[in-house]
Amino acid sequence: MNNKQFLQSIYDTVYSLGLVQSQYEFGHLCGRQDSWFSSAKSVNRQMSLGALVSLAVNLQNLPPDKLPSKVRTHVRALVKSIWSFVEARS
Repeated sequence: MNNKQFLQSIYDTVYSLGLVQSQYEFGHLCGRQDSWFSSAKSVNRQMSLGALVSLAVNLQNLPPDKLPSKVRTHVRALVKSIWSFVEARS
């Protein structure tokens, strides 16, 4: 999987879980600016460790009572996967 596909797959997962409604919101969830996601895709930029860490931390900090119960398990699994990926890259 190339950088663009990896980034898109994470966005698609977060979007499908209803955690973001737009690419702009995803950028913010990753601790970046509004246009970060579209810019990163257009130049096939690798998702930085900083963006991955911000995403994992921000997902972990979502209040569980604000998430539908069927989504909570998926969010925990996604966070676990992100942390594993971060550990492998560092």
